[in-house]
Amino acid sequence: MLNYGTAEIEDVVIAENVAGEDSIAGAPQAPLVNLGNGREITLLFIDLDSFGQYNKLYGHLVGDRVLRRVAQLLKDTVNSKDDVLVRYGGDEFAIGTQRPRAEAEDLAELLKDRSGSMF
Repeated sequence: MLNYGTAEIEDVVIAENVAGEDSIAGAPQAPLVNLGNGREITLLFIDLDSFGQYNKLYGHLVGDRVLRRVAQLLKDTVNSKDDVLVRYGGDEFAIGTQRPRAEAEDLAELLKDRSGSMF
């Protein structure tokens, strides 16, 4: 499920880079990043629907492979110049982007399309 919203901000700092990369998905856990600088940002939240049931049915090793595939898809799709990708929960990822809202919505739709064709 993809959700998006916008916020006008002076500056956002997303945590300190203490943990580095997530050990399962390989996505950053909490990078130190300044977003905005007075610009609009859009946050995309990615939640893998029914992942808990999938994980129980096929086991954690298979579930971890799915998380790695999803993380790789996200990494391959985002632009490190304008986007920040983080894993913030079990099957949840977030992307903060400085793209204009219409472009962020296009990114959300692209991710939805690409992830739908993965499985």
